[in-house]
Parts: sequence; structure tokens; C-alpha cells
Amino acid sequence: MSTGERVAPIAAMFSAVSTLLCCLPLSFAGALGAAGLSAAMLEYRVWFIGASLGLLAIGFIQVYRRPAECAQRSRVSVLVLWMSAILVTVVLVMPQLIATLLADWLE
Repeated sequence: MSTGERVAPIAAMFSAVSTLLCCLPLSFAGALGAAGLSAAMLEYRVWFIGASLGLLAIGFIQVYRRPAECAQRSRVSVLVLWMSAILVTVVLVMPQLIATLLADWLE
């Protein structure tokens, strides 16, 4: 079980959640001392979406397209990959809902 199998899906989750930084309410961002962060991140949203999809693709290739002589894939790696895929999909399909839930949870 290689570390690379877990790094790509976790990085994809981080990248997907980073796309929500533009939607955080200014009161929360101001409380953290980063009021301009949401406006600055809006420009890079497309790049974060592309990065999360690319990292998920790399994760799926690493887990499911390995040669037959390699060891059997780990259940933990498969679980991390699928949880990442679900999170990225939910963030891409319902970004405003996720941002609202995060803002309410963090206040």
C-alpha cells in the first residue's frame, strides 16, 4: 500500500473544499482576519476545480489500474478514494448549500 494512493484523493478533497472559499460570508472571513480571501480566491476557483478532478483521476488510476503483479489494493485506500470522490461531487453539484452549511457550523 503506497502513500501515493492516499495523497491524491486527500488533495482532491482539499482542492474541492478550497473552491468554497469565495462563498464564505464576510463576517466569518473577517473574524479570521482574512476578509479579502474570498474575493481573491474567486479568480482561482476554476483552477481548484480542475485540480480536484485531475487529482481524483490520478487516484483512480493508482488504485484501479495497477499491474496484476502488484499487491492487492488496501481497503483504506479504496475508502479514502471513494469518500473523496463523493465529497468532490457534492461540492461541485451543490456549492452554495455546502458553503451555507459550513458557515452555519463554524459560527
